[in-house]
Amino acid sequence: MVSTSRRLVLSLIVLVLILLSSQSSSFRVEAEEQMKLDAYSEGNGVWLEWQTTNETGILGFRIYRLEFRKKPELVTPATIPGTNLIAGEDPNLGRNYNYFDPKGSLRTRYFIEIVHEDGTTSRTRIFSPKRVKSLEDIAGVSNEELLRRTSVESNPFVQKESLEVPPDLDLPSNDSFLESETDSQTQKWVAAQPGVKIGVKQDGIYRVSRSDLQNAGFDVNAPVEKWQLYTNGIEQAIYVSPKGNYIEFYGRGIDLDETDTRIYYLVVGNQNGKRMTSKVLRTTRGKVLAKSFQQTIVKRDYIYYINQILNGSRYNFFGALVSTSGGTTTINIPSIDSDSPTVDIQVKVHGFTFTPHDITVLLNNNQIGTIQGSYRELMVKDFTIPTSMLNEGSNTIKLISNISNSTSFTDEIKVSYKRKYEAIQDKLFFYTPNYRVTRVRNFSSGDIKLYDLSDPNNPKIVVNPTIESEEGSYNLVLPSSRGSVYYATTSSSILNPTFITPNVPSTLSNPQNQGRMVIISHANWMDEAENWANFRRNQGFSVKVVNVEDVFDEFNYGLPTSEAVKNFLEFAKNNWQTPPDYVLLMGDSTYDPRNFFGYGFLNFVPTMMVDTLFMETGSDEALADFDYDGLAEIPIGRIPARNPANVSNALAKTIAFEQGLSNAYSRGGLFPSDLPQGYDFEAMNNRLIVELPSSIPVTTVNRSASDARNRVLNGFNNGPYLVNYAGHGTFAAWAGNLFSRSDVPSLTNTNSNLIIANMLTCLNGYFIEPSGESLSEALLNKAQGGAVASWSSTGLTTPDVQEIMAKEFYKKLRIAPENRIGDLIRQAKLVIPSGRDVRLSWALLGDPTLKIKPDSSLTESATKFEKTN
Repeated sequence: MVSTSRRLVLSLIVLVLILLSSQSSSFRVEAEEQMKLDAYSEGNGVWLEWQTTNETGILGFRIYRLEFRKKPELVTPATIPGTNLIAGEDPNLGRNYNYFDPKGSLRTRYFIEIVHEDGTTSRTRIFSPKRVKSLEDIAGVSNEELLRRTSVESNPFVQKESLEVPPDLDLPSNDSFLESETDSQTQKWVAAQPGVKIGVKQDGIYRVSRSDLQNAGFDVNAPVEKWQLYTNGIEQAIYVSPKGNYIEFYGRGIDLDETDTRIYYLVVGNQNGKRMTSKVLRTTRGKVLAKSFQQTIVKRDYIYYINQILNGSRYNFFGALVSTSGGTTTINIPSIDSDSPTVDIQVKVHGFTFTPHDITVLLNNNQIGTIQGSYRELMVKDFTIPTSMLNEGSNTIKLISNISNSTSFTDEIKVSYKRKYEAIQDKLFFYTPNYRVTRVRNFSSGDIKLYDLSDPNNPKIVVNPTIESEEGSYNLVLPSSRGSVYYATTSSSILNPTFITPNVPSTLSNPQNQGRMVIISHANWMDEAENWANFRRNQGFSVKVVNVEDVFDEFNYGLPTSEAVKNFLEFAKNNWQTPPDYVLLMGDSTYDPRNFFGYGFLNFVPTMMVDTLFMETGSDEALADFDYDGLAEIPIGRIPARNPANVSNALAKTIAFEQGLSNAYSRGGLFPSDLPQGYDFEAMNNRLIVELPSSIPVTTVNRSASDARNRVLNGFNNGPYLVNYAGHGTFAAWAGNLFSRSDVPSLTNTNSNLIIANMLTCLNGYFIEPSGESLSEALLNKAQGGAVASWSSTGLTTPDVQEIMAKEFYKKLRIAPENRIGDLIRQAKLVIPSGRDVRLSWALLGDPTLKIKPDSSLTESATKFEKTN
């Protein structure tokens, strides 16, 4: 049963969303004139900051670089989302933003383009960087680390090609070349072998040299006949040159929310590995020439992230903005068979504003129809058009809203057409129809290799292709025979893998493993993770430190996904000799694991993205929620580290806090509260205070007081045992500027009086933002002082359910015998079985095994617990 107060809050939030989404562009402020713009540089790379005061009518920002005598160059691959696209942010208050340009210098100038909700743009003044000795003093991150992060490739424009194989072809499976088999048990064996991992981003034939294998740690002196290649736990047939100078294999890319790189494992097996066999083309008497084959091209642009749209498992990145100004998607369509009469086009658009939508669809400036829908639904429309409307090569799909206050975003464009047999860049993936002669044109060299991929796990090398020259180019001719799926390439166009790295053997799937506490760490700070483990081992814990790469290898075929983490935790809980009672994740996570925005690689230990009532957000709780009730079966916490120092500092604070527990309660509690807007937060805090142990003195502050902000800051600086805020909040602040992330660096409490920060508000724990730290992260990551742990929300939830949970937490702090914060959090969440969103979105940033009670209070708690039970 939903409480009356919750119904009221829900109704108010929905009303506000509707009002904000229906604002007309007539309310637009000239925000570019009010923005504060700054840039700083040590000389190599530029750190940019901008601050808005009002973002009414603004959707996002793009940064442009200006060099002498050059056209403006776009720096940001995707559009940085403004407050109108971010759930829980208030457009009337503005926000702080930052970005690092690794190609900038002290001579570079910049301007920021502002994207408005009606599709128009404006721009700021031009500004230049100031020289600084240490960028870390400004950005909180060293210049070297920023350069490392942003060296990762960013490509938000993704186009995929696939075949539509007719059902009459005699293939092992008509869709076997599209979907891969999996074998999880074999994969666990593979992960336990020494070898190398080979990353592949696109479909094609790959070659890896002996020297590259050796440099990556592969034993090239092992018998070549024992070399085996696997992906998804399935052995792949490969070609090994006679002396083992190189291997060749058919690799397939992948397109998942969290990665675009498929992993292949080369190991030395116990028996001979699978090899590509040969195929001889056999001729029938057919003379009819096949002109074309059915091809599908899918284009997705990942340039807007919108966490307000609830679309289940679909990605929350979208393409062009659809407004009255129109939004354009470009799609490349090669080798069109102009004799084919029609082409099928499917357009997917996702509504954003809470309005009806009526959208005109233009192909190359010619109208082909309209799409209608309403509110935030996914709109899908299929069109069949004359082939003559397509251009060879670049084509544009422009979507124009016919309703002034309607805004949507392009989701996906799919084109299905007849494609001629022509190689592009000396490569072609195609099929041949039954009993037709097939001529593939446009190769630059006669050194053409042909592979039969009808069974993609077992490619065959065609040994007798016919090659003919034609006016400076070369053709590949296949005789009339049974149809098959083929890949043709010249030797010089064989692909190189994205990376080759060592596979360090792991055996996490061995049931003999033990670890009452499991620490899952990124490889960059495994030493620091071991230090943390040793601290807990000295307290009698059995601790297993796990490299997250091993989790990916054993539990999701090398793919760096949250699913792998969840699979591992569930296996360990159900199968290990000593199963984990606590999980500590060591590394930050992000909603942009594929780096579409260009902030760099930040998905060190993935979290799970979930839809809550109001938004998509990250949930560590979901990683250990095996029965899908919103409650983790294992208490879980995270150190949101982006470098080893974050981990070392957090460990030092954890040790210091536990060493000072004997007098922790005497440091008291600070309970700030917000104005009674939608809920009486001051009364809420007063009800929570009643549940505290009586030995904790409490100071309360309400935002209505004229000196409230100073009292809050002084309260933090005094280093209370506990801070509990109740009220409205955002990613980086409490309402009314009562306290914010910008205050954290100036806090003067030390490691001798660290704080447990409980924030009964929205978004203070939103650790998945790639551009910077949430308020909770800032308090935890502060090198000295700040917080030892923070328990806060990554989403939007209602205060009535928050209060029920917090009340139980403080009650358990007072009476329960447990002393670890993770146990108390789980017990608190148990009392809100209908509060799924609160369960999933409330995240502990800190160690779930953190002791939070003085030893003297444990006997008292146990006695009280016995009396109440």
